[in-house]
Amino acid sequence: MPLHTSVVRCFSTATEFERGAQIPIAERTPARKISPARLAKEWGVCPRKIVEWIKAGELRAIDAATKADGKRPRYLIDRDAVADFEEKRAVLPAETPAPRRRRKALRLVKSYV
Repeated sequence: MPLHTSVVRCFSTATEFERGAQIPIAERTPARKISPARLAKEWGVCPRKIVEWIKAGELRAIDAATKADGKRPRYLIDRDAVADFEEKRAVLPAETPAPRRRRKALRLVKSYV
């Protein structure tokens, strides 16, 4: 979600239009599809890493480029695909290992007869 306070003009009725109603961007519905750069910013990783996950097939995305030649792809990632990826990559709490059994102390032979 954007943290800035800029506004967008949206009018649902004629009276709101006359009053010049303004709705903050934060109150709009979030975009269903996001770019690798925006997702990288949310996760704090490099955008190149997001593209690598897409190319490896770990993260689903669509190519919304104007040409389908593949030279300059423009990936868009669905929020549901992000949720699936996060679920697959979730870190589970580590299991506590079973207590180790101590070896019995060896008896040393002091002399040979």
